[in-house]
Amino acid sequence: MVSCLSVLGLVAMLVRLQVVEPERYVERGVGQRQVHTTLVGLRGSIVDRHGESLAMSLPAVAVVADPRHVKNAERESKVLASALGLEPAKVRAALERPDSGFAYVARQLDPEVGARVTALRLAGVYVIDESRRVNAADDLAISVVGRMDGFGESPLFGLERTLDRVLRGRDGQRLLERGSDGATIVGSERVLKAPVGGADVTLTLDRSMQFAAESALEEQVAKISAAGGTVIVGRPSTGEILAMASVVNADGEARPGKLNLAVRTYEPGSVMKIVTAAAGFETGTVTLDQVLTVAPSIKVADKVVHDSHRHPTEPMTVEQIIAESSNVGTIKIAQLLGRQTILDTLDRFGFGKMTSLGLDREQTGQFRRKWYGSDIGSIPIGQSITATPLQIWSAYNTIANGGLYVEPRLISRWTDAGGRVEEPPTGSKRRVVSEATARAVTQALEKVVEEGTGKEWSIPGYSVAAKTGTAYEPVGGGVKGYGTPGNRHYAATFAGFFPASNPQLSIIVMIDDPAYGFHFGSDAAGPVFDRLAKEGMRRYGIAGDLGAGTATGPVRAQPATAPTTTTTTAPPAEAPVAADPNAPAATDASVPASPPEPVPSTDG
Repeated sequence: MVSCLSVLGLVAMLVRLQVVEPERYVERGVGQRQVHTTLVGLRGSIVDRHGESLAMSLPAVAVVADPRHVKNAERESKVLASALGLEPAKVRAALERPDSGFAYVARQLDPEVGARVTALRLAGVYVIDESRRVNAADDLAISVVGRMDGFGESPLFGLERTLDRVLRGRDGQRLLERGSDGATIVGSERVLKAPVGGADVTLTLDRSMQFAAESALEEQVAKISAAGGTVIVGRPSTGEILAMASVVNADGEARPGKLNLAVRTYEPGSVMKIVTAAAGFETGTVTLDQVLTVAPSIKVADKVVHDSHRHPTEPMTVEQIIAESSNVGTIKIAQLLGRQTILDTLDRFGFGKMTSLGLDREQTGQFRRKWYGSDIGSIPIGQSITATPLQIWSAYNTIANGGLYVEPRLISRWTDAGGRVEEPPTGSKRRVVSEATARAVTQALEKVVEEGTGKEWSIPGYSVAAKTGTAYEPVGGGVKGYGTPGNRHYAATFAGFFPASNPQLSIIVMIDDPAYGFHFGSDAAGPVFDRLAKEGMRRYGIAGDLGAGTATGPVRAQPATAPTTTTTTAPPAEAPVAADPNAPAATDASVPASPPEPVPSTDG
């Protein structure tokens, strides 16, 4: 009886397998034998203007295990560990994971290593494709280019993150068959969907100039024990950035930093005086040779502002005021202009707004619209206002371009896997100030280098238009003011362009918190500007515009009073403040004479 039942059960099973549901069991067998794997679409490369690689993806493989198919973990772990150069115990832990059908044994391996592992035909051990992201020049331009995670899968910062959609490839799919031992059946592979690589992105950067900028910056930051610094080098006429470097000083070693300081805000100091000067010339309020009586200090609102250098009360032309970086003289110009004119001019130059680059962690900077009575004495000379080095560089380009603002450019083009080339949209140029105003500001900036605070960095045969800046850094994000005398921190800047008669290159150098004694813009940032200017002249074949000591550029106005020679541009002895003639009187309780703290640097 039992025997009959057994036979009937066997017959029923055969009927089900062969007659009733044959497709179902065929599919199950095929499903156990066939495996879909990913074909990696390589991420696009990031290259400089000459096609030199800054970041690229290379084919790589990972060795993985399916512990359910591993027959002899002890033996296989020893063989596999020897092939991979790993500890057998580590490999065995991956082969013996009872709770998983998938475990990584090793990643980011050369394909040749994967081929050797495949040849071992170990049960339950497979090789799958992935990619490895390589920064071809190590940390060169790292703050701009950015970086991927350790497995080349997720962007962490920089252009790798902001351009992820453009750079990322599209994965394909492959079908292969495995035998009962879990090993791949040779010749069974079939591509179901081909992978597509990401687009290659070409930057305006020049890798050689980038290296020169980072080297010069690292050396100077280390030499003067600064906290860090940033440099931008580019072409004013096109807005192209040739170098954008950021350096940090960590544990006594200056090296490229991951945070792009060129798009982070700070209080810039006297390099912002070109805005006040431009507003004065544009409105006809002042002229280059106009004489103002400049005292060594000025009382405005509830504060006393000291000048940038010691001198008696004396007549100064506006050109001298800019060349010698006179705080008192600049404040007197600002008082003639009034709050709204200065605000309008800041707006036209692009301060307080994001640039068109939209770089990772870029900030907008800020300045108050409703002023305290003292703000007219601080904002026009670059304190109580925040800006990025990129914004300031763009403002100097505006002057170099005869009053036209040209949006900065970092992305030249991208080329997709099919060879199709796309260029990012370029912003239209806009007029900020007249050509006459730009010429007047340029002439004053030339005086800075010829006779003023930047005269140490004049270059024979070339007219250089530049400005120094030394500013207090807010303490505790601005909550604690600017610190106390003897316990202050500074930001030192040198910004300008050359040749002044036909600008080819523009440079800004900002040094963060240099050691006291090296904290002036000329001393801290000037050497880097000078070194990179000469490097640019040599590298790009920029001809001089001065011959035998005679200017061939625009004729300069003669100052009414001989300039007073100074050697430094110091910040004011007290936090710079002054009264706004357009604001309510300082005695008006509704409008405090001075702000409770400086404007902090905030993210845009």
